[in-house]
Amino acid sequence: MYTDSTGHRTIGVGHNLDARPISPRAADTILEDDVLQTIAEIQRDQTLGPLFDTLSANRQMVLVNMAFNLGVPGLKGFKQFLGQLAQAQYDRAAEAMLNSLWARQVGMRSHRLAEMIRQG
Repeated sequence: MYTDSTGHRTIGVGHNLDARPISPRAADTILEDDVLQTIAEIQRDQTLGPLFDTLSANRQMVLVNMAFNLGVPGLKGFKQFLGQLAQAQYDRAAEAMLNSLWARQVGMRSHRLAEMIRQG
């Protein structure tokens, strides 16, 4: 976002947010781009990439969800969770997720994601 020469909040190629908020379709496109970028960042990471490739699609999406929220460096801070995940100890991995400040901050979302880890 930038302020254009007339003082309007603007994004992209001259899209004036003060006159016209982004549409739901545009928001969905931005989200899709962000998710694809997050997946690419995870796959490029020397620690997360190899693990990511071994996981089911649902478990991969948990990592994407967490990395989108925390950034890849933040996700890598979940060492116990990632260690249990790498050993296919899914119940323990889920418990490690739930035993964190992040889980307390995001509330029920953490429980939904933990269940996705458990169930695959």
